Amino acid sequence: MVKNMECNPVRPRVAILILMKKKSHSGLAAISRGRVIVLVLFLLLLYVTLPRMGNFSESFSALTDATILPLFAAGVFLALTFVVSGAIYWLLALRPISYGRMFVVQLSSAFTNRVLPAGVGGPVLIVQYLHRSGFRLPESLAMVGANAVLGWVAHGVLLVLGLSLVGTDALPAVALPWQTIGLSAAVTAGLLAAIGLILPELRRRIGHFLHETGRSLTTYREHPGKLSGALIMAAVLTLCYVAMFYLSAQSLQIALPWSQCFIIFTMGIVTGAAIPLPGGLVGVEAGLAGGLIVYGIDPMQAVAVALLYRLITFWLPLVPSFVAFMVTRKWYV
Repeated sequence: MVKNMECNPVRPRVAILILMKKKSHSGLAAISRGRVIVLVLFLLLLYVTLPRMGNFSESFSALTDATILPLFAAGVFLALTFVVSGAIYWLLALRPISYGRMFVVQLSSAFTNRVLPAGVGGPVLIVQYLHRSGFRLPESLAMVGANAVLGWVAHGVLLVLGLSLVGTDALPAVALPWQTIGLSAAVTAGLLAAIGLILPELRRRIGHFLHETGRSLTTYREHPGKLSGALIMAAVLTLCYVAMFYLSAQSLQIALPWSQCFIIFTMGIVTGAAIPLPGGLVGVEAGLAGGLIVYGIDPMQAVAVALLYRLITFWLPLVPSFVAFMVTRKWYV
């Protein structure tokens, strides 16, 4: 046997060539698959953004009338949002995690949020990254869920504190359509209940996931410092976004009290969450412009402020977030 192998050195070389060929085929398949994913996401981005390029051009025309210094400050706050967002997940992690990579993943989630509707692109990307980094799927879902809950809690706390300082006079004198809100909530609850009855297996799986996620969330009771730090960072993140809106108004020579800016910003994010378009397109702009009009701002100026704010928060991070997404895809996703 040894003699035959010594006399025929071609066989090992053939075997190595075959293995290299198989490996190259698998590598090419992986590269092709990755390119297809990037191409699909890019086409989705074009599908979402091209019909709304008119908004972009209007935002750019608003920028020509804006003061530069407030816009520069808004850009600083924009960069700070990604720093703070990465810090929130770094604090929520119950085991060591790279802050640098978490920062890049958080930046790349800004790209996926602009591609997928209802704001699911970012959370899905982060869950996938955490899961590939060694966290169990319920742990990953718990971290993303905790981040979302802390964001709304921090926003509510800041809103209540602000109203307690300036009084309820800062609230706009408008009547909310409670009947429409109640009807929408009832229809949504009915649809969820019907889906649960028609698809019991799906209901069982969702229940199991919710149970595991809830059990993972309970582990934070043993780490109150992490929750407290993440809550503070979530409040800082909210203030950064309100500051960008305030500076957008200031750059167009529209003076608004900070309390009114916070309330108008709340209207914008609520309407953006209610309309399931990628990145809150149309909904956020409508909520912000409507809130400004309620407080007596000229409709044309209100639309200009809303579009300028969205130019900063939606369009400006598009290129760096795409670059970060390409980097993240090479890591784990």
